[in-house]
Amino acid sequence: AVSPEQFAAWREAQGLSMRKAAELLGVSFNTVVGYEKERDAKGKPGGASIQTGYAMAAIAAGLDPWTEESDAEMKALRVVLEAMRKAPQK
Repeated sequence: AVSPEQFAAWREAQGLSMRKAAELLGVSFNTVVGYEKERDAKGKPGGASIQTGYAMAAIAAGLDPWTEESDAEMKALRVVLEAMRKAPQK
């Protein structure tokens, strides 16, 4: 899960208003407000789901929404990333 502090830090790092973050994540403005609150009106903890966290990472990486055409490219990039992670650090 993504804490309210982490969500706010991500949004600010991306230079996004709450409205723009909501648009990119496909949620309402009020949902984004809730992501940044410690507790909602019903007392439930704030923050965002792990699924939203993955969407945040994709946005931060500059990825477009998934398509069949992009799937092969993503698989190739994943192979490169794994090789880079396994390479000895200098």
